[in-house]
Amino acid sequence: MNQTPLTIFLSPHFDDIALSCGAIAARLSRMGSRSISIVVFAAPAPEGVDLSPFALGMHAQWERDAGASLQAINEIRRGEEQAAARLLGLELVPGALDGARGLLRAAGRPRQTAIAASAA
Repeated sequence: MNQTPLTIFLSPHFDDIALSCGAIAARLSRMGSRSISIVVFAAPAPEGVDLSPFALGMHAQWERDAGASLQAINEIRRGEEQAAARLLGLELVPGALDGARGLLRAAGRPRQTAIAASAA
């Protein structure tokens, strides 16, 4: 029977673990805990979904600031998450629940609309 402690960090978005509890995550993994990181909302923007004005503005800003497409930005963010997981000693479970983020919800529709669209 394996007596290694298990710690699971559930992150709503990229970098939430590193920025909110990175120190404790690193400490637990260095103390011998098997520490797992799961990022829930990590999908790129779903195609064909009308985005809210706020989401459209954020997308435009990200594209402008990064000089890259949203798909490329998502891949950059995934790479950053992988690097942070390595530094913190976490096992990253990429795309385990790869849902669209709340920011991406369709304008005037319930939040589940964009999440369901990304899962289809």
